[in-house]
Amino acid sequence: MTDSVDALPDTARIRQRVVHVIAARTLYDESHLRPESHFEADLGIDSVIMESVLVSVREHFGLSAALPAGPTTIGELVDAVGATLAG
Repeated sequence: MTDSVDALPDTARIRQRVVHVIAARTLYDESHLRPESHFEADLGIDSVIMESVLVSVREHFGLSAALPAGPTTIGELVDAVGATLAG
């Protein structure tokens, strides 16, 4: 029997992959991107770049459903991806 917790995506792995996508889109070093980093206030990510990040994250994770609108931090985006994957 498979434990349903084992079927859920690993949050640390999701965080690593989301940070990689953000770094690729913004050219920030991954070590600079923390869960509490605010997209606009800390990283200067405007709505156009944010939309690009969200599209890239959806493509990277193969998500057909849209991510919830308005994540303001990296941690919130990671949580949104995790919730969407868990479905």
